[in-house]
Amino acid sequence: MKELLQSDVTGGAAIVIILSAVFTALYVRLAGGKAERGAVHGVFVWIFGSLFSFFISFALYWVPVWLEGRGDTSEFSAWALLFVGIWFVAGAGVSGIVVVIFGLWRRLAKSAHAESAG
Repeated sequence: MKELLQSDVTGGAAIVIILSAVFTALYVRLAGGKAERGAVHGVFVWIFGSLFSFFISFALYWVPVWLEGRGDTSEFSAWALLFVGIWFVAGAGVSGIVVVIFGLWRRLAKSAHAESAG
């Protein structure tokens, strides 16, 4: 577990990407059915997924400091913008891709339903 929390740039990005994709997909499937689906809803879901990505990135980066209680946080502070920034961009990008995929899937399902009904 400790090795997972003290991951490098690519390992942390992979964790954030997976969590962001799963969270955004679950949010779209569970909460998306109750709202009118459109461009505004897609943007809202992407913003929500991006905020989730930021919080996960921030927490993943700082958890080793919080758990171990290291006194010298200056080294972590110096690298925080790079690590959190890269992880956040990766997670936000994946959230956007998930929103687009679900939007396309929804349109295809709606058009197939309209063709079969008509």
